[in-house]
Order: sequence, then C-alpha cells, then structure tokens
Amino acid sequence: MSQTKIAINRKDKSPFKVLSILVLLSTLFNSCKQETVHEKIVDSVEESKLELTYVRFEKELYKVEHIGISKLDSFNAIHSNFFELYNNRILGIGSYKSVGYTERLSGFLNDKIISSVAHSVDSVYSDFHQLKELTQLFKAYHVLFPKKYIPKVYTFISGFSYAIAPTDSVLGIGLDYFLGNAGSYYTLLQLPEYQKRKLFPEYLAITAFEQWVRTEFENDSLNKDLLSQMIAEGKMLYAVEQCNAEQNDTLLFGFTEKQLMWCKESEAAIWSFMVDKKLLYLKNKTDYNRYIVDGPFTPGMPRESPARAICWVGYQIVKSFMKYHPKMSIEKMMAINNAQYILNNSKYKPNK
Repeated sequence: MSQTKIAINRKDKSPFKVLSILVLLSTLFNSCKQETVHEKIVDSVEESKLELTYVRFEKELYKVEHIGISKLDSFNAIHSNFFELYNNRILGIGSYKSVGYTERLSGFLNDKIISSVAHSVDSVYSDFHQLKELTQLFKAYHVLFPKKYIPKVYTFISGFSYAIAPTDSVLGIGLDYFLGNAGSYYTLLQLPEYQKRKLFPEYLAITAFEQWVRTEFENDSLNKDLLSQMIAEGKMLYAVEQCNAEQNDTLLFGFTEKQLMWCKESEAAIWSFMVDKKLLYLKNKTDYNRYIVDGPFTPGMPRESPARAICWVGYQIVKSFMKYHPKMSIEKMMAINNAQYILNNSKYKPNK
C-alpha cells in the first residue's frame, strides 16, 4: 500500500516541527490542572469492597489431565462460561464432547513448546500481582458505571492465538502474550518491534481493561467515518484514564516516551494534516482503518509518529469536551453516539 511520507528536519517547513519551550510549559501546566479530575472518584474507590473473581485456568486445565480427562463433564459444569469458548474459539479444537477431543487437548497440553510456555508463565506470574492493579481499575469502573457488569477473570495459555478474550460475563487474558523478556517466542514468531514492546507484564492490566471497556461501549457511530472512529477511541481512552489517576500515559496510549512527546509537540500539525487531507469524513473502511490500527507509525506522518496518533487527538477532543461540560457524567458522555456533536461542542483547539 503506497503512502505519502513527510520527512522532518530542522529546516523542514512542514507542519510537523519541534515546537518551542513555551508549548512544553503549557503542556505541563495543563497536565497539572487535569490531576484534580480524578479526585471525585478516589474516595469511593478507596472505600470499595469490590474484589475480582479470577481463575488460573491454565493451571486448572493441567489438573484435568492428571485426574482424568473423562471428568470433563464436571469440569465444564464448573467453568461453563469459559471452557467451550476456550475450546472452540481460542484453541480451535472443537467441543469437549466432539470425537477425538481428548487426544487434541492432550496433544496441546503436552506439546514441547506449549510446555515451555507454561513454565515461563508459571515463572513470570507466580504471584499474579497484576490482579491488584486490574482490581483497582474495575473498582473505579464500578464507581463511574455502577450499572455495568463486572466480569469474572480467566487467565489462560492460547498458544499465541489470543491475548484478550472478552465475553458478556468473562474477561479472558492470555498470559503467554505478556511474558516480556521471558518471551523469546515473540522473536521466533517474527512479531514486529512495535508489538513486542507491549507484550510485557506491565501492559497486562491496562490492555485487558481497555478491551473490556471497548466491548462494553460499542455503539452505532462506529464504521460511519474516521471522525466517528477516532471519537469512539477517544471516549474509550478517556474512560480508562479516569479509572486510574496514576496510570502512565505511555501504557494508556501504547506509545513510547518519545512518541508521546512527539504527539504533544505536533498536535496542531496532526490536526492540520487531518483537515487539509480531508480525512475526518472518510467513509471507506479500508481508507480510514489504516489510521486506527496499530503499526510502526501513522501513514502520511513522519516515522517519529506513533501509529494511532489520530486516536490520541480523538482523546484530546473528548477531554476538551468534558472540560467544557463539567456537570456531565462520564456515563452520559459515553452514551453520546454523535461524534460530530462532541467535536462541535468540545471547543477543541490543538496546542500550537
């Protein structure tokens, strides 16, 4: 796929230029003002008694083989909300009642590579302290969205087929996708660097939580145009941010520190690029998807840019919208399916 690339250097007259120290000071000032936004929910989160129910399914599955695969009916009764999902969708080995299932499951569990992966998972997640972070995120989520369902968490090994598998009641987390430096498998799988740097344990809680929020707030505005997509992404990012005041922005956006700084310094240029190229109202999914999906950088922008820089702008628009509507709850904002309304009423002005 061909794409226009914009080179950048100190003499470049393109809008993507390094801004003055005043912009950095302005960004820092705005950042400090935003810290008080979270104060409304901090006390409620601290008082919350909510605890996530979780199952280390990868461990339970090995127990089944040891006590006899013939006991699958009782195993399914205990884990009925996840077991068949795991069999059919994640592993793709068919229902546990299908002919030859036990051989297929045993073959997977005893595969040399999968056994090695299971050992790595046991080592990296011996205490699963990431559950505490995930619990804190869901406590805040429950405060902001009290009517929303809190899922049961299942961890699993997928053989590198699924990182996150949410349903209407379960949040499945593939631990083999968050092994970090223990995951030499990622190099063998020839995964690109922009993916590998996000496959560390510190990304587990935020990635799983983001996916849950994303599925819970799907709406009719999606698939209309790029503006609708970027505002939907911005709303999701804003909601996740509000659930954790201490969250590192690089984890929230999936950017490196340099990429995040590039976005802050180039915000006006990104917006000008979108307007000048008439991208906001692209309706062809193939055309606008390349600005939404992950990758090494955003098409048409310098290689210093992160992929999904446009989603970061969507977040800035939503943040501006909420700033000028202080009495609006996040729950009500998330229910607004009109992206144009949010843009028009955001008074959005990118940093120059």
